Amino acid sequence: MKHKFGILTLALNRIPALCLCSSICCARQLAWYWDGLCNSSLRLFVNDELVSEYSTSEPYIWRWYGENITLPANITIVRELWREHNLGTYMNCSLDIRGFAGNLGNETEYYYPCDWYEIRGIFVEGLDLNNTLSTGSPYKLKVVLFNETGIEHYDLYYAYDYDEAWRTAGKRIINYGSCMVLEFTLEPPELPSYLSFKLELSRGPLIEEKLVNGVHVITKLYDSFKVRLYCYRAIYVLPYAVAPMSVWGVVLGQAGGIPAVANATIEARFLNGTIINSTKTNEWGFYNLTIRGLEAGTAFRLIARYGSWVNDTVVLEFQPSASIRVDYTYTPSMIHTIKVELLKGWNLIGLSLKPENCTVESIFGENLTRISVIYGYENGSWLYWWTPMAGGLKELKPGMGYWVYAKSNFTLTLKGTIPPRPSLNPGWNLIALTGTTSASPEEYLEGYDWTVIYGYNAYTGGWLCYVKGMGGNLKALEPGLGYWVYVGG
Repeated sequence: MKHKFGILTLALNRIPALCLCSSICCARQLAWYWDGLCNSSLRLFVNDELVSEYSTSEPYIWRWYGENITLPANITIVRELWREHNLGTYMNCSLDIRGFAGNLGNETEYYYPCDWYEIRGIFVEGLDLNNTLSTGSPYKLKVVLFNETGIEHYDLYYAYDYDEAWRTAGKRIINYGSCMVLEFTLEPPELPSYLSFKLELSRGPLIEEKLVNGVHVITKLYDSFKVRLYCYRAIYVLPYAVAPMSVWGVVLGQAGGIPAVANATIEARFLNGTIINSTKTNEWGFYNLTIRGLEAGTAFRLIARYGSWVNDTVVLEFQPSASIRVDYTYTPSMIHTIKVELLKGWNLIGLSLKPENCTVESIFGENLTRISVIYGYENGSWLYWWTPMAGGLKELKPGMGYWVYAKSNFTLTLKGTIPPRPSLNPGWNLIALTGTTSASPEEYLEGYDWTVIYGYNAYTGGWLCYVKGMGGNLKALEPGLGYWVYVGG
């Protein structure tokens, strides 16, 4: 078998770069889920150098009495208390809408979740009912507190799922008399994403003065008191978008058959295959699909599915506030047949149809004894079939290509329905033309961000190539054959 793998390696190495190895606004209020943790520290400094430090998970309170007790000038003791609270994940957050800039003095509108800072609530301002930002400008996260909290420092750090990088929010304090508001400015996300944040608050020394049995007592609790609040994936934020677009219609049965098709799937996908939204038809065959968050003029494909029936011929452009009707007529899928000639040696074939059974054994049938090995390539990794008990490649996927080493010449007969085009990932993809009719590379790959495509000629052992926008000797993609296509710059 060694020489056979050598042929495959030599052939694929000819593919360039291919490696085979503030007014009143809508505001969302976050519910509280408390998991408090206290940490305190006692640090001893001599001549401004730290010589000893003690930490504990319990509040560390050190008191002294009298007015004339002082430490030597070169000795400093610093007592600090930290409190950390986990506000929970999005599973614990409510999605109640509250008007934020109303009567802040009405205490019944707010919670009191923190026993020290007495925080009334945390609000994300500028989201509509669908969690979509109302503008493309920065939005606000506001923390409402009592006015007499003695806060000296406050900072908010936030992150989005898609980059996981903590950012520092802009900040300011607004006083409303009985309340104070910490207003933080957040940059809007570039993609739909969960917002996570951590809030740090601190104030100066905690000192109590009182009379005990007629003696004036000064009690110093801490030199500083700090609180950290965490909220992981607090709320899902959608970037600013213009008004949504509605696509609606009915899926009817064929003449003389069922009057309407219930539970058919209607999908909107970008031309590269990424899904935007989907819905189902009701008992009367009616559907209403909402498309939002796209730039005007963005093209997308509307796909209707029911069982093995697929209609992906409709391509639309996003139009804000538009309402477009698209009706379908369901026709049971026809069974098509393709014959693929395999020669002794390496063959690059493609599954252009969707068989009823996609297992290797079912597709090749009695011809399986004429095969030494099958290779597939998905998401940057190789899969292989050697024998029914060896390798992880158990089924072939419609729309994908495969390397097959044949021990002798034979004809493979494929039967099935026509599947939709496959989704392509950045980098190299091993695909097949779907359907029974040949197509030019530009025609078949329309909508994909591709740059070059290669085909393999099993008769000559040579390669055919087509570069997007430039041309090449690969004039047409043929049913039953596989192709290497590169997506991305």
